[in-house]
Amino acid sequence: MKFAAASLALASLLMCGCCTVATSHDFRGTRVDGNANPVAVLAIENSGWYLFGFIPIITGNPDNPGHVKIFSDTVTLENNIKMLANKAHEEKATNIANLTSRVRDDLAIGLFIFGRKQVFTSAVITK
Repeated sequence: MKFAAASLALASLLMCGCCTVATSHDFRGTRVDGNANPVAVLAIENSGWYLFGFIPIITGNPDNPGHVKIFSDTVTLENNIKMLANKAHEEKATNIANLTSRVRDDLAIGLFIFGRKQVFTSAVITK
């Protein structure tokens, strides 16, 4: 029974480190700041679990969104901006507007032993 509980806990932990890039192209003819033509809205999130708040256990993989990395500190603002730039280049956008980012550390899980870190970035890419 203990083995099953430990396996379930490990499996749920492995599911929690994540990296996603979501896009929306539905503007219905609307323009953005500077009268630019919007290409897409991008929403990028990278998260992971850390031991004592600074030792990475499992994190999102910015090189392959939707997958994880083990013991790699990938939950950084720099990685989110790189993913944003890569997606903008892929969409053939020339400008970035309304860029916002938020970094969040939650270290109160399990008496400060485990913590979750998240970085969220969003922007409108334009031509």
